[in-house]
Amino acid sequence: MSAWRTTETDSIKEYVENAGGEFIVKDAGGDIATQESDIRDLVAAGVDYLVVAPLENNGLQGAFTGSNGKQYPGYPG
Repeated sequence: MSAWRTTETDSIKEYVENAGGEFIVKDAGGDIATQESDIRDLVAAGVDYLVVAPLENNGLQGAFTGSNGKQYPGYPG
């Protein structure tokens, strides 16, 4: 993970934990299929927020299906 990504992740983690939330990190290791699977798992688990750094500009739309109508900011699903 790059230095700026580490800083970004640490900043988000600190904010979430200070607000009393649980912070979960998934790393797809550069694999778009793994990233899609990770997102599907988190959506199925009912997380309140997702912060996604897409590996590609297309291909993750299907990961948000099955969200039972739950809307995630930034995703027009």
